[in-house]
Amino acid sequence: MLGRGKDIRQIDIADSYEAIGPEIATAIIGFHSFTGCDFTSKFNGKSKKSSWKLLLKSDGEILKAFHNLSNPNTDIDSVLIGLEKFVINLYEKKDTQLLNSLGSLRWSLFSKYQYESAKLPPTTSALEKKILRSRFVSNMWSQAHLPIMKLLDLEACGWKKRDDGSLQAITTDLPPAPVAIVETSLCRCKTS
Repeated sequence: MLGRGKDIRQIDIADSYEAIGPEIATAIIGFHSFTGCDFTSKFNGKSKKSSWKLLLKSDGEILKAFHNLSNPNTDIDSVLIGLEKFVINLYEKKDTQLLNSLGSLRWSLFSKYQYESAKLPPTTSALEKKILRSRFVSNMWSQAHLPIMKLLDLEACGWKKRDDGSLQAITTDLPPAPVAIVETSLCRCKTS
């Protein structure tokens, strides 16, 4: 149903389903939560439209990863492999055959174009946390038809509770820089 009041109309999604096929249709929930929604951030500089175009050309491994994202019983490492491949293809259109990890992609983009850190794809650790948050959201959405949902534990899905009870996304487990660099950096701040 779409619209309000007298303008309510029903949209038949059977044609859309037929047009994209069952493989992509079952991947849409995971795809939407992973590429940015109200609960998860998008990839910097990557639109939903460019992500959608890539999804339409994706292979079975990527589609299966998106499909399995909402399943809490699926091994997170198997989802990570497919979604890492998707992110590599999202950031690099030409030399994807030479790139087999986010680390090699990050180095390639930095060395070729001197990208700032905000324009680089996430680290593997940051991607793992994003996948966990996307898993929570897509799992919740996949249960939208149920009167009582069995939600995953937020703190096991890439968030932590603050002292005031609010939630904060855990972006990575890694320090911002190697310890040697952090120790040699000077800060003249007067507050903590």
